[in-house]
Amino acid sequence: MLGGVPQLENRSMQVLVGGSREQFTQWKDFFIVFSHHCLHVGTVGQAAAMKLALNQMGLAQTASLAMSLGYLQEMNTDIGIFMDILRNSVHYSKGLEKKQEIMMKRDYANIRFPLRLMLKDGLLMRDNFKAEGIDASTLDGITSVFQKAVDMGYADADYIKVYDAFLPHG
Repeated sequence: MLGGVPQLENRSMQVLVGGSREQFTQWKDFFIVFSHHCLHVGTVGQAAAMKLALNQMGLAQTASLAMSLGYLQEMNTDIGIFMDILRNSVHYSKGLEKKQEIMMKRDYANIRFPLRLMLKDGLLMRDNFKAEGIDASTLDGITSVFQKAVDMGYADADYIKVYDAFLPHG
């Protein structure tokens, strides 16, 4: 499954199903309980690989945005202008908007996905990528900042709170 608590609650999660086409057809009614977005993506291993690759993108995007915003704040730069430029660039995605809002307000009360679980997934991604010979050095850096956030006591906070670990004064 791809998504968090809000997506589960409104049944908009993406359910990635691995197995045979026949198994997918047989169990599709079960998967639809969780979401209307059920996709047969290949074998069991291929579905797991797809989820790891997608999760890695979300992890990297969150870390990248947190680092950029932290730097801009330290430089007393207008975040609004930055976001305007970002919205009109190839680097923009809808998810960045909500993350930026949460980071700037530092309002982490609504837990979409606990930081400790994002770290666990990041370490799993890193290890799986390395096992396949993929250079995962970027994940080494990203997971180290997520580990820092856990060490700061944010393990059960929303994963977007990793932003605070990028700031020089936490």
